[in-house]
Amino acid sequence: MVAAFLATACFGISSAHALDAATERAERDRIKAERDQAEAAYLTREHECRQRFVVTPCLDRARRDRRQSLERLRQQQEVLTKRSVSSAQRSASMRSGPRSAVTQQNCARLQRAIGTKKWSGPS
Repeated sequence: MVAAFLATACFGISSAHALDAATERAERDRIKAERDQAEAAYLTREHECRQRFVVTPCLDRARRDRRQSLERLRQQQEVLTKRSVSSAQRSASMRSGPRSAVTQQNCARLQRAIGTKKWSGPS
């Protein structure tokens, strides 16, 4: 627990990042489930259309609805990917960016207080 606190305090690793990763995973799973549902709905409608006398207009509507659903989900996936990339870039820049003297002093105090070796900066 102390090591986790030190990592959070000294290296900028936060539980918010882990939460973001969990939220992102849940969002990706939701999009995949909706995509699978749209495909299943299309297959059902396609089968129903083929039972009718006038097949083409029915299939056209089913294809249009499928295309619209998949496009909406593709846009959501794209937004999620962009957000994920920018979050990763921010995290990387925070880890590799220069530390202020105050942050280094705070880390040194924390480490002395719990008896660990001196902070040597990001590796």
